[in-house]
Amino acid sequence: MSWTITDKIDESNVIKSGRIWYRDMKPAAKFLVAFDKKTFANRVRKLSEKHMFDGQWYVELQEATKTMTRKELRHKNQIGNPYALGEGIFPLPFGQKKADILKEFHVKLLDAAKGDPPKTDRMPLTPKPGTKTGDRY
Repeated sequence: MSWTITDKIDESNVIKSGRIWYRDMKPAAKFLVAFDKKTFANRVRKLSEKHMFDGQWYVELQEATKTMTRKELRHKNQIGNPYALGEGIFPLPFGQKKADILKEFHVKLLDAAKGDPPKTDRMPLTPKPGTKTGDRY
């Protein structure tokens, strides 16, 4: 997974790269995003940053600052999909319908890169301007 963060003032980009794990569960799916690389101004640095959600609690771990942030985002067994595009608390299109993804994002299908696990799909998603996701992110 890669996440590009653009500074709107100087138009510089920071790209965080890593892996994502997802488990479809009830009442809400769980995920872990582990970033291990950060690219800025054509320089690559090691990074240790994790973002986790267990269906109730969101946890962010930052090794560089030795900080942990923990927030309760949903009540235990709360009904509703926290990943619903344009409505949920996460801009991650897990388990969503193709039409809903295409409504909120520009999508490209890229070839797998050397070293990717088998059956890897690479699809950069860029929020579309004027959508709920685009307005928020």
